[in-house]
Amino acid sequence: MTVLQIQDLSAGYGTKTVLRGMNLAVGAGEFVSVIAPNGAGKSTLLKTAAGLLPPLSGSVRLHERQLASYSRRELARQVAMVSSDITAHDYTVYQMTLLGRFAHMNRFAGPSAEDRWMVDKALHDVGLWQQRSCLCSELSQGERQKVLLARALAQAPVLLLLDEPTAHLDVGNQFAIMELIKQLADNKGLAVMAVLHDINLALGYATRLLLLNNGGILAYGSPIEAATPDNLKSLYGMDFTFFCHAAATYVQPSIPPERQQIKAINGGS
Repeated sequence: MTVLQIQDLSAGYGTKTVLRGMNLAVGAGEFVSVIAPNGAGKSTLLKTAAGLLPPLSGSVRLHERQLASYSRRELARQVAMVSSDITAHDYTVYQMTLLGRFAHMNRFAGPSAEDRWMVDKALHDVGLWQQRSCLCSELSQGERQKVLLARALAQAPVLLLLDEPTAHLDVGNQFAIMELIKQLADNKGLAVMAVLHDINLALGYATRLLLLNNGGILAYGSPIEAATPDNLKSLYGMDFTFFCHAAATYVQPSIPPERQQIKAINGGS
């Protein structure tokens, strides 16, 4: 079932067009990773898909209904977006996560038992239950990133949009968060679109890979189909080396021979 459908989309700010001719669909249970160089329009795409930025032309549909036809409250029950940092540092972890239930709550009553259960579960899922009483200002950047994900999970959305969800996280937490998001897609049919700068994480978890370049789609398909050496070179202007291990594929920038020599002299492997 298609959750998000974008057709002939142009998007931008004022008279500046950032994205042109965008056509893509994200289905229930799909994990779409978006990779692109800086300034290619990744954040613009997420904001438009979230209804935060109106299209300049074309259409964005959620469950075959125009995004513009949803009220803000309706949309907040369907779509959750995780950006890269937290601003309300004076909130506790629990209070910040509870904000994710705002669109579901009765405006004239406090949180229901279901609201509190959803918050508790989200905090357990991201590993922050023990820190629930801490102020967000007391947390590391990585922990604050996990608070934002917990708040999004508490919304119980059908579409989850993530802008660098592994930013500021150590390697262990990067994989833990990616595993959690993938499980939500697989087990609950959540449609996920995530902007990632780590190409290997994108390759490892995506069902489909979206490559953006110069305001348009360079490739959109399975990781194997989209992440070709030529496509990656078009994106980043450099060669990549591909490694295969078991069923997985890994890439890294190709290091010129002169740099390899310098690296060896300096004691690198």
